[in-house]
Amino acid sequence: MSTKSKSSSPPGAAKIPTSPATPRVTKLARGVAKSEKDSPSPLQTTKGSVERSPRAAAAASKPPKMSSNLAQKPAQSQRGVQKGSELQAKVTALQDDLKKAQEKLILIEKDKAKAIEDLKEAQKSSNEKLREALVAQKNAEENIEIEKFRAVEMEQAGIASAQNKAQQWEKELESVKNQHAADVAALVAATQELEKLKQDLTMTCDAKDQALTHADEATKIAEIQMEKVETLTNEITRLKGLLNSKFESEADQTNKMLAELNLEIESLKSEANQSEKLVLDLKAEIETLKSEGQETDKLVSELKSEVEYLKSEEKELKSEIETLNQQVRKAKVYKEKFAHIEASFEELNVELEAARMSESYATSLMDEWKKKVEDLDLQAEEAKRLERSASSSLESMVKDLENSNGLLRNAEAEIVSLKEKIGLLEMSNVRQKGDLEESERTLQKMKLEASEMAKKAEMLKNELETVKEERTQALNNEKLAASSVQNLLEEKNALITELETSKDEEEKSKKALESLASALHEVSSEAREAKEQLLSNRSENENYEAQIEDLKHALQSTNEKYQNMLDDAKHEIDMLMNTIEQANESHKSSESEWKEKETELMDCMKNSKDENDSLQKEIIKLTNLLKETEEEAFASSEERAQMKNLLKESESEVKYLAEVVGDAKAESVNLKERLMDKENELQSLDQEITGLRTREAESLKKIEELTKLLEEKENDAAKVTVIEKDDVTDSEKDYDMLPKVVEHNGDANIAQPAAKETPLTENKSKEFEFKTDSVVNGEHKDSEEVEFKMWESCKIEEKDLSSEKDATVDDESVDDDESKTEGFIR
Repeated sequence: MSTKSKSSSPPGAAKIPTSPATPRVTKLARGVAKSEKDSPSPLQTTKGSVERSPRAAAAASKPPKMSSNLAQKPAQSQRGVQKGSELQAKVTALQDDLKKAQEKLILIEKDKAKAIEDLKEAQKSSNEKLREALVAQKNAEENIEIEKFRAVEMEQAGIASAQNKAQQWEKELESVKNQHAADVAALVAATQELEKLKQDLTMTCDAKDQALTHADEATKIAEIQMEKVETLTNEITRLKGLLNSKFESEADQTNKMLAELNLEIESLKSEANQSEKLVLDLKAEIETLKSEGQETDKLVSELKSEVEYLKSEEKELKSEIETLNQQVRKAKVYKEKFAHIEASFEELNVELEAARMSESYATSLMDEWKKKVEDLDLQAEEAKRLERSASSSLESMVKDLENSNGLLRNAEAEIVSLKEKIGLLEMSNVRQKGDLEESERTLQKMKLEASEMAKKAEMLKNELETVKEERTQALNNEKLAASSVQNLLEEKNALITELETSKDEEEKSKKALESLASALHEVSSEAREAKEQLLSNRSENENYEAQIEDLKHALQSTNEKYQNMLDDAKHEIDMLMNTIEQANESHKSSESEWKEKETELMDCMKNSKDENDSLQKEIIKLTNLLKETEEEAFASSEERAQMKNLLKESESEVKYLAEVVGDAKAESVNLKERLMDKENELQSLDQEITGLRTREAESLKKIEELTKLLEEKENDAAKVTVIEKDDVTDSEKDYDMLPKVVEHNGDANIAQPAAKETPLTENKSKEFEFKTDSVVNGEHKDSEEVEFKMWESCKIEEKDLSSEKDATVDDESVDDDESKTEGFIR
């Protein structure tokens, strides 16, 4: 019991006075106590138990404990010494075995620490990969939801744009109708103006006929006057006395006729001016018709451009519908991919649960992780529920898309029918253009004819002016002849007076008569020339009459042409009115159909609104995203390219997730293989540990037997009373040798803790690293580790208190190790 009290005493207990022969043994006990205090592991209990055996031997070999009965027989002391040496040899052999076993245990602990670190690293990597996979899955889900909402918004925008385009088309049709009505009104006004021009032309023709009749009458009167002049010249000689009265009467008549002719010429001039004005008015009207034709051409070109724009918009709508269908298909493909990914994630979850079951030895440290994993599972279930709700909403939206596609197809059919109608209108417009071109050509021809007629009229005017000049000259000649006749009458009177006075004057009168005869001959020659001029004027007048008749025929032909053109225009106008009426009827029918479809669409919209009311709670959360997507939906083609890039990135992310899943599977397989290898190693180590513990138990039993034998020897030695001095000195030397051996073994044992302190410090550093990792990960496990260490220190103290409890403590440590290994295997 004294050895037990010394071994359990603290270092301060060494100051208690003891015998002078035991200082080395106390130092050994102090070194052993220090090593036991420094070592926290339960594996050093065997070392303490082994170190106690030399203490017991040293305590048994202490000389102060012997009584004064040392003077016994030397034979018995020599036998005790021999037995002690044999026991020391056995003890040294057992200590060597224990050292080897302890070294093996240290190596096993190092392997365990490495395996634990590898498992921790594998867990960290798997947790990180799981986090990355979950983050990627969340990102992919968000991208898919965003794309879904974008597709929905694109569909809504397409429907709204289609409605707006339909409204625009209706407005354009109304504008076309209004323009057509304006064109019809302009054509009616043009026909009325043409009729007015016809009437004016008939009036001008009548005026020209009247002028020609007046000219004929004037020529006839001129002929009559020439006949009268001839008769007057023949009767001058006979009717000298009556010449004055006759010439005066005739002069008055001629003056009256000339005045009438002048008035008629002035009226003809005014009529010519009116005809010129009418021609100018016709030119202006033709120019206005040309401008109206150009305006109609512009309207037709605008209609064509609008039709082309509508065709381009239809193509864009078709392309947008195709893109939406492709996006829907891509969304379905993404659904399938996500289903595969979810299946792979479920497999990974199963594998991770298996790994967690295999790593159940760290349940005390991984409880918080399990809680977090459960939270993540709940979040994943919520995400799955959201995905299911989103998939159901997608299905409903797909149905809405199908309905909208059907409506769009109907709208396309209606658009095709409208296109056909527009084509018919274009054909009619082309025909109208042809007719307008023909009318323009005829108008140009008429313009040319009018210009020719104007030239002819100018020529006629010039000729009339020349005729007027000639007439004025003839009148002047007549006036001169009349004046000469008056002079002759005066001379006749003078001659009569002179004849009465004298005959000489008769001779002079004869001479004067001769001169008068010569003058009469001259006058007759001048009259003949006037007649010739009148005949030439008649021929010219006949030519003019023929030209006027030709002009009349040309005017009649042009009037007939204009009438035919007007009849054709009226017929075309009637056809256009019929087509417009048909278009109006078709438009009314289309409007009725559109109204019916609008009612159907309103019903569908009401139903969709009822369905949307149920989904408003979910949509309220995503209004901001919807606004952003609306802005993106109305963006340009660059945003579409960005969408494509995002889709490619999402596909790459999905591929990356698939690769990550494959890597995680490979790593899980590797981890399983490592776990299997380490389980096999642990099984082998458990077998070795069980063998070593059986050996330790056997060694402990042997040590106990040896301690009992040493105690018996001590008792036997105490009974010896008298021993010789030589024997005493020999026995003391022998006992001194025993402590040296024990010191040698003790020094080796001290060196072992020094050697063991390095792995212990390494283990402490590793434990510190593990603590820091746990703190970084947000887990506080220091309290559990401290409690575990305190529990181990309490075990060590209990082992140091009594040697009888060493076997039980060893059994507890073995049970702890077995429980750890069993938890690791689980």
